[in-house]
Amino acid sequence: MALEAEGGSVVYEAPGEERLGFVAYLLAASSPLGSRGRLEALDAVAEVVDEAVAKYMSPSYVEALQALGYPLVDVYELVEAMGAEGLEAVLSYAEKTLRGERADAPAEVRIYADLLGWTREPEELSPRVLASAILISFVASLNRTVNEAIEAQDD
Repeated sequence: MALEAEGGSVVYEAPGEERLGFVAYLLAASSPLGSRGRLEALDAVAEVVDEAVAKYMSPSYVEALQALGYPLVDVYELVEAMGAEGLEAVLSYAEKTLRGERADAPAEVRIYADLLGWTREPEELSPRVLASAILISFVASLNRTVNEAIEAQDD
């Protein structure tokens, strides 16, 4: 993985299959940037997330959607509240599970679910549905962040 700021923007590269967990560090690194730098970082995050959604889409998404509410925080607030390591643990767990690997959900999943307004407890969900819910709710929080960033540029 490589994160580096170049002229107020962020360049991101994560080799291998586990790219989703590294978006936490990209967000943490881009947090102090101005709106243009943040938008560029959000664009890079969106590419990684879009790739994960396309790769791991499954019937468990329908059940996962029933467990979700409106995200209470944007992705920067999520990193601030959980720390990059906590968010990375949650997203990496989701990616591993969606790839079919056996993994234990980290304790941070409960905090993640609370911050993103889930209507069901993580323990009530099967591992595959839990992983799908993590991914879907991250997309919702990312969308909220992008919308807020665009609105801030309009002001």
